[in-house]
Amino acid sequence: MAKEGETEGERRGGFRERGLALAIEDMFCELMVLEDLTLPKGMLTEGQEKKNHEKKEEAMKELVRLLRIDQSPSQSAPPFSGKFSKFWSDSDKYLMDIVAMRKGQRLVSRALPHLPLNTAAHLIFTLFRNVVVFLDSCEASSESVLADSVNRLIIQHFPLQFINHSLGILLASPNHAPLHRIRAFKFSQNTSFLDCLLARAHYLQSATTQPPPGGSVPPPAPASVWAEFRKLHAVLGNVVN
Repeated sequence: MAKEGETEGERRGGFRERGLALAIEDMFCELMVLEDLTLPKGMLTEGQEKKNHEKKEEAMKELVRLLRIDQSPSQSAPPFSGKFSKFWSDSDKYLMDIVAMRKGQRLVSRALPHLPLNTAAHLIFTLFRNVVVFLDSCEASSESVLADSVNRLIIQHFPLQFINHSLGILLASPNHAPLHRIRAFKFSQNTSFLDCLLARAHYLQSATTQPPPGGSVPPPAPASVWAEFRKLHAVLGNVVN
């Protein structure tokens, strides 16, 4: 049922966007799994490596197609066939193995700067939600290693514009349970996800003095973000410099 004040077209558009976000998410999972399979050299036969490469090429083309649709709201999003859904539904733990152990680092770092903010936020919050669930199931000795790896992998590849966007979401939604869990999560050094975002934003903001090639300097974070950062800065230090 449409919300009050929402047209039928807007409601359908919302469904389409959510379906497209899921499709994009599935393609990232597919690519991360395929990326992981290429790393243990000598583990696959020549034929298996060739087949894996072909699958990765196909998945990358599909991801590019979906992202182009995501950036073109005038086009109709395709129905989500579920072709790659098994990589999402069956591999939460496996996907986090890949991310936490940096096996998907090249893919994540290449793709993040090119994603629309909402798509990137959806992807990262989904990944981090699963990180929290995954770490809950780990022994304490494994948790600190994995948490540090997640910190380095995900936090250090956030572009400034996305950090500002993420901080706005996290700081503006104090009563949203999943976001509260993310905000409250502590890495092994007792540093939270929010702490790392704030420190990374401070570092990037101070380091950004020239426009990047082909673009302009991202706008500064909202005043509320920096007010929150200043309260934490004394105990945080320079987390990611």
